[in-house]
Amino acid sequence: MADTKCGGVELVRNKCFLYRTPDGTLLPFLRKRGKLVSRKECLCADEQESPTTTTPPPATTAPPPATTTPNYLDLVLKIRDLQTKTGVPIALCIQRNTKGDVLPKYDVFGDGNSWEMAFRGMAGVGTSVYDTYITPQTGCIEYTCLDLNNLTCPDHYRNNEILDNWSSQNITEVAFVIYDGGAVVKWMKFDAAGTTYLNWYSKGKLTNNSWDDLAITHTNYFSVAGHANDDRRFFVNSNYFGCPNDHGWFCAVDRSTRLVCSWEKRWVSSSPIPQFIYSADSNKVNWQRGNVAAADFIAIFTR
Repeated sequence: MADTKCGGVELVRNKCFLYRTPDGTLLPFLRKRGKLVSRKECLCADEQESPTTTTPPPATTAPPPATTTPNYLDLVLKIRDLQTKTGVPIALCIQRNTKGDVLPKYDVFGDGNSWEMAFRGMAGVGTSVYDTYITPQTGCIEYTCLDLNNLTCPDHYRNNEILDNWSSQNITEVAFVIYDGGAVVKWMKFDAAGTTYLNWYSKGKLTNNSWDDLAITHTNYFSVAGHANDDRRFFVNSNYFGCPNDHGWFCAVDRSTRLVCSWEKRWVSSSPIPQFIYSADSNKVNWQRGNVAAADFIAIFTR
């Protein structure tokens, strides 16, 4: 929808809860008599009721400005500041990942290389990380979920443009990164040549990682689907020798009922799914007795 004017104020989007003043300041719209009004009590013409039509209810969330925004993360910070100053909650939607959208780039490893985020899985949000990964995402995802310093993103984030058009993206490398306490704690890199959005995550495509023994140790599971019957997703595991003797590196525990082993039950017995558990050592870990930690979120980056 095109930008409009309303009382001398330029709207970021029609029927939205933000507007931009001529000096570039973003301010919230308020509700009055069922209409969206600005701080200046401006009532937009296209929000007027028509005698022959029923005006749809205003959107409860606002999409971000169009592709002219130079840096989405800068806008996130401005909105946070705006919420603090006004006390008015603002939910800003990520646009639906269409070509031309301006999404941030990430220097994930601090080496100057630029990555795009294809997926972000949040622990404990109550929805399957695997189902979200394999299914095109619709609806509103909070804009602040693009900010990796934000640990309270309420949903998983899926970049449909990347994942649904994998073969045409000229992707050469993929990184699977585990975050805990706001920092990268473990990671794996993969060669993306000749892959799909499902099969890049494999031992055969692994090029580097942060564990000492993963590349040289046998694995019985290493895939996005993982051990599907038990909903152990993005599962990187070494062996099954009975639950007390299972060893591995990473597991997204993606269900909370009918679990087989106590080492997975402990993480979801009192916390919502998914839970991202990983070896906090430099090698594979005994899932029941070893140094196992739970991560805040995972992210998948491509370049």
